[in-house]
Amino acid sequence: MSDRDVQGRFLPGHEGLPGAGRPKGSKQSLADQFIYDLAELWEREGKNILTQMAAEKPCELVRAVTRVLSSDEVRLRQDAVMVLDCKGMDNPDC
Repeated sequence: MSDRDVQGRFLPGHEGLPGAGRPKGSKQSLADQFIYDLAELWEREGKNILTQMAAEKPCELVRAVTRVLSSDEVRLRQDAVMVLDCKGMDNPDC
């Protein structure tokens, strides 16, 4: 009896090869560790990073803020205009 259907897919209940593939939870543990490390860095350097970014790459800072905030928080009044002063920037067309 074959463990595959006529299209070559494994049938329900197929166990696979022992030890094959990524161990269960390994991808999630990597993501969890990354989030933990990022939170630790933010606690230690967060304000300094924002200050440096504001001085060196203000357009990137604005882009990061708009990605983090929900669309309701970013939305301006319909008749409002946001102006970013790019004088003295290396790349004003960011």
